[in-house]
Amino acid sequence: LLALLQRPAGRLADRYNKFFLVLVGSGVAGAALLLTPFARNFLQLLFIASIMGLGGAVSMPPSYAITVEVGKRLGMGASMGLFNTASGVGMITAPILSGVIMDILGIRPVFFLSGVISLFGTFVFCYYVRECWKATQVPGKSLEL
Repeated sequence: LLALLQRPAGRLADRYNKFFLVLVGSGVAGAALLLTPFARNFLQLLFIASIMGLGGAVSMPPSYAITVEVGKRLGMGASMGLFNTASGVGMITAPILSGVIMDILGIRPVFFLSGVISLFGTFVFCYYVRECWKATQVPGKSLEL
């Protein structure tokens, strides 16, 4: 679902407020992670996973678009490098941390903690990107992300 919705979500990112789309998409994906342990059968899990994919599809294109916009002001290589570094660190640490939590507490807490971290990360991302954007604005010219 995530792969299928990337193109339509990219069009949304071009037309609507990118910060709002990141906030909504990441919030939906994080909430779906929190709901995962409550799935009792395959169809419920498929539904929750679909909601998670929808959230990811809505949040990723505007995240990259914001990175590109900030990159125009601060340097494209630095901005994309930082974005990809943050993503890579998450891809490395999430499975390791999840495995440790699962060994100690079981599988359910992994989804709860992942959901909380995802929601927290959403707000941190929006705060810092918005601050960075404000700092690079040209005086007298207001651009809406």
